[in-house]
Amino acid sequence: MTNELGGWSISERLLHTMLEYVPRGVVLELGSGYGTEILSQHYTVYSIEHDPRWIGKYESTYIHAPIVGSWYDLEVLNEELPKIEPYDILLIDGPPWVIGRSGFAFNLDLFDTSVPIFFDDIHRSDDALLVKTVSQMLDRPWLPWVSKDDSFGVIPK
Repeated sequence: MTNELGGWSISERLLHTMLEYVPRGVVLELGSGYGTEILSQHYTVYSIEHDPRWIGKYESTYIHAPIVGSWYDLEVLNEELPKIEPYDILLIDGPPWVIGRSGFAFNLDLFDTSVPIFFDDIHRSDDALLVKTVSQMLDRPWLPWVSKDDSFGVIPK
């Protein structure tokens, strides 16, 4: 049974926007969940996940990176990220809001930031600040999508 998009998962609008930017290819997602199942129907997916309960749940190559301090374990990321094939989309949907995602901005050098970068949940002030900060750091504009049921931002290629 397929889980529905939205709620705790990426939205259907976010998925369709990703497909508009890159119809097929490889996605590196920070944070996995029900959306991983849907993404894997369209893309080859690599998932950085801190919670062992989600590891191996869907068709993705998982990187288990526990939270150390306030973000993913940098030793794990430094070791595992170079093994990933080139990716076409970067999706920032983790760690969960209770941990925070700001560590991404402090570790941009670990990622290929030349690809479109999607940020889920920008209705939350910390996530809105993150997309704005990364946009300024990369000197690339970002585009918001906000509705009553959905919010994400993208920094296009």
